[in-house]
Amino acid sequence: MTTWILDGFMGNSSRFETLRQKLETSVGPAKIWKYDTSGLSPIDQVARFFSDVLSWESEPVNLIGYSMGGLVIRSALKWRNIPVNRVAFLNTPHHGTVMAHLAPLPATRQMRPDSRFLRSLENENWNLPTLNIWCPGDLIVVPGGRARWEKASRQEVCRMPAHVWPIYSDYWHRALIQFFTQK
Repeated sequence: MTTWILDGFMGNSSRFETLRQKLETSVGPAKIWKYDTSGLSPIDQVARFFSDVLSWESEPVNLIGYSMGGLVIRSALKWRNIPVNRVAFLNTPHHGTVMAHLAPLPATRQMRPDSRFLRSLENENWNLPTLNIWCPGDLIVVPGGRARWEKASRQEVCRMPAHVWPIYSDYWHRALIQFFTQK
């Protein structure tokens, strides 16, 4: 079972290499999906492309979405029925972020609170085992509670007010591995 990792807005996918290696050792094959994170392409457009990529998988996948990458995952699963084992979101602005008003780009417009895009995602059914890691003091997803997602089967609070903390933290890496290996 392959685990796919998606970075967020303006991300550099190489920063997930340590996590990818840990997942590959403990969970199974892991890939970092490299896509244009500049925000110039709307999230739903990127998501359609990602759903095409996932359609080539022969068995269920695990998915990890960091920040905007989580919204790409949620949107991709709207477009195509992809067999998914488990999903983890890391500081994903499920309910938007006021910081998205700082950049007038197609993707950031979709991440604004109460955007049509976010409302359409919220109307989708969700019944996958999901770990949602969010930070009340996040300085990118503002206010931090907008990353809390009621549809997740498991919520974990990150007290470190650094948006990128789950990318680098051994603690959160272990939590992800435990989540993806539990029966």
